Amino acid sequence: MTDRFTESIVEDAALAWLGGLGYAILHGPEIAVGMPGAERADPGYRDVVLERRVRQALGRLTGVPQLERERVPMTRVARAGGIDQPAAAGAACGVATRT
Repeated sequence: MTDRFTESIVEDAALAWLGGLGYAILHGPEIAVGMPGAERADPGYRDVVLERRVRQALGRLTGVPQLERERVPMTRVARAGGIDQPAAAGAACGVATRT
């Protein structure tokens, strides 16, 4: 057996750390298209920005009412955050949500 440093080691460590901080950890398929808790619109997991979560966080951080937040195109929000070409995300990616 070789001691290899893999992506899963980093992901597991990050998710454990976020869980310890009080974030709820969800498995990617739990929020996939067609699931009861769906948050993604793309079945290919290319939507790495979860729009509803971003809009909710913007509301908590800025105090801007929901209707006002919904008028801002997500492409504008993504560019402001430095996301020009979102990378594809795998189905097994975890999502951390502050509870």
